[in-house]
Amino acid sequence: MDDAAGLKVFGERVSGWFTKALREGKLRSSWAVPNADYERACLAYLDHCLGDPAYRAALSDLVEEIAPAGAIKGLAQALLRCASPGVPDTYQGTELWDFSLVDPDNRRPVDFALRQELLRQTSPENALADWRSGAVKEMVISRALNLRRARPDVFAKGSYEPLQAEGRQKDAVIAFARRTATDTVIAAAVIGSPTALARGLPLPDPEWWHDTVVKLTADQGVSFRDHLSDQAHTPGAVPAARLFAHLPVALLALEPQG
Repeated sequence: MDDAAGLKVFGERVSGWFTKALREGKLRSSWAVPNADYERACLAYLDHCLGDPAYRAALSDLVEEIAPAGAIKGLAQALLRCASPGVPDTYQGTELWDFSLVDPDNRRPVDFALRQELLRQTSPENALADWRSGAVKEMVISRALNLRRARPDVFAKGSYEPLQAEGRQKDAVIAFARRTATDTVIAAAVIGSPTALARGLPLPDPEWWHDTVVKLTADQGVSFRDHLSDQAHTPGAVPAARLFAHLPVALLALEPQG
């Protein structure tokens, strides 16, 4: 909020977006006939807002309030994109949280070295500890893609079967199975905006789930391993508080038998 250097960079980014929006809106300015006076007045207003400590404090408070819910939604989208039928497409540079505006902002170079370092450092045990860095999102994408590579048939040819959640918070869960005759993978994610978070993390408080369960369908005598949290689960009605004890997403695959 009071980072002068960061605020200057942010102001430059928003100014570039603002100028593009004014010209492409074609109401008072355009690329063909720029209205320099009008654009200067608009950018002066932007500078006034960003220079107002009360405005910055209100903006910072809003971001803090919505950030955990945004992270939960971002992780859900990342997992569903990788596990749903079709070919997952991740826009270059969005392996972490991405707050880019339209060009020129989204044309900034991607810091691949940072992404490689975060991926090396991140594990299920510490994934949420530094959730603001976006490393948890990168871990979810990496592990989901590794599972796709290891078990291609179930993702390329498997059926898509919605799974049911039951209980007080059933509408806060989306789950489905990808299934072949010999393999099953289940993706599950928290959706919506839970009203109670665990220690301020993007993770619902276990007590918030109450009696909610997710029905993991498979033959008896088999077990699942969550390839995101490394936790084991057996088929049946699994409490949501257990399924989402470590992350707000789960990607379970049948464990080899014998």
